[in-house]
Amino acid sequence: MNALRSRIDTARSRPRLAGYYVVMGVVTALFSGLWLFEGHYLFTAWFPSLYDEITPINGVAAGAFMTLMLACSLVSLFRPIDFPGASTLLLVGAGLLGLLMPLAFVLDTPLVTVGLLAVAATILVLVVRLHPAGPAVVPAREREFDYPLLGLTLLIAIPFCWMAADYQWLQITLSDEVADRWFYGGLSMYLLAIVAFAGLASVDRSVRRLAAGSAVFLASVLGLVSVVYPGELHSLGTLGGGLLLAWCVAVVVVLTIE
Repeated sequence: MNALRSRIDTARSRPRLAGYYVVMGVVTALFSGLWLFEGHYLFTAWFPSLYDEITPINGVAAGAFMTLMLACSLVSLFRPIDFPGASTLLLVGAGLLGLLMPLAFVLDTPLVTVGLLAVAATILVLVVRLHPAGPAVVPAREREFDYPLLGLTLLIAIPFCWMAADYQWLQITLSDEVADRWFYGGLSMYLLAIVAFAGLASVDRSVRRLAAGSAVFLASVLGLVSVVYPGELHSLGTLGGGLLLAWCVAVVVVLTIE
């Protein structure tokens, strides 16, 4: 209680910090709501009897992404100075969400798309401008290339970006019932998040282990659920899932031997 009171007093004496807590409170509330909506799928989508959606692949993916984003937002809200890397990951993940989700409305209601993009951009800019750690939270600010990680990133970037573009187009055109549930857009965002976090780890020394660990978490979940459900919609299959798990092991090995 004393720590909370001290934090409130500090925020009152520093309007910029108070503004940060307000913005991050909104972001945390948004991701908390999203987690309550689909975060639990990280656990329930493994069991068809508990999962009433179209495919467990999309359920597990959505749950994993929202769980990671909620964790980053909570850390950014309560420990922004001690763990600025969490805010960096949040900017990347929230940026993907803020960019890709509005695109689902671009053909039917383009004004909605423009409005949502403006709101997302405003929130992200405010987080950067008001963050107690300052510009240090900007992704790839401290560039120091890790070439083995960069090679591993490129290895998955080519197929994942191709698949993400295809899924996103299907989402924009609302081709079928899967698109109506935003499953194509969600999976596109998930694939791009894996590539983005892996890429960030390969070029930014300050968040290397955190970003690589996040990429491994998301990729391993997708790989494992693909192996368990090789015949489901959007599954990478037994071979694809196995190769993705092998990629995760390779990333861990590279981080370990450095």
